[in-house]
Amino acid sequence: ETLSGTYPLGQMNLLETLINTSTVPQVVEYTLYGVIPGQVCESPPITILVTVYPDLEGTFNPDPAYVCNPGECTNLTINPIGGTGNYVNFQWSGQGVNGSGATVQVCPVTPTVYTVTFTDDLGCIGIESIEVTIKDPVTVTIDPQELLVCKDGIEGNTDAIFADVTSGSAPYLLTWTNPPGINGYGSPFFTPWDDRYLLLEESSQNTSGTLLLTVTDSWGCTGTATAFVAVDQGPQPTFTNLPVPCGSNLVDL
Repeated sequence: ETLSGTYPLGQMNLLETLINTSTVPQVVEYTLYGVIPGQVCESPPITILVTVYPDLEGTFNPDPAYVCNPGECTNLTINPIGGTGNYVNFQWSGQGVNGSGATVQVCPVTPTVYTVTFTDDLGCIGIESIEVTIKDPVTVTIDPQELLVCKDGIEGNTDAIFADVTSGSAPYLLTWTNPPGINGYGSPFFTPWDDRYLLLEESSQNTSGTLLLTVTDSWGCTGTATAFVAVDQGPQPTFTNLPVPCGSNLVDL
């Protein structure tokens, strides 16, 4: 490039667009010589170093981002890359943003796009956006909702309890929590997951209790349902041995 100007107090401009497509800073070196018009002698060279930083970009964690229920909160973190590497300012926009900095808490009531503008210490700007969605609720019912079992392992009602998951994202993990003193187990019946539950009576159980079912879907969202387990103590017979009359071989009990 040949630049022209006046001396002293003259200005010479070199206009170039420098783009750094890498992920690390790059240095562009310019060498300047001064020449008086009509003469062949040059001034000593002057070296100018221009540092070109990569564009500011960023990734989100988590991505994809979601909540399981409207109004539920989750954390969003922006991980900037590029620029000088020293990030000094973060500005978030969107529904229900709490906090500041690279990590904030967001609590969307409806699916919401969140935008963050971040700058480095030289004032370079990056802008990124992400949508936080709301997953379908996990809905489950139990049938029957009340079951009668017998104490001490005496034969009684041994019907199974069945679960029906009607919404959420398959596959599901079904976790059955027993009432104190009663054991049972889940097993697949209508579906690939443990949608049937069989109770095993325990002799130590004296009181009724609540059976809890927790369903976790593929997104980690949960739903619950309960059934009441009533423990029948059974009859408590007593025997009375009456004296045997003389000359009789019959005994009343």
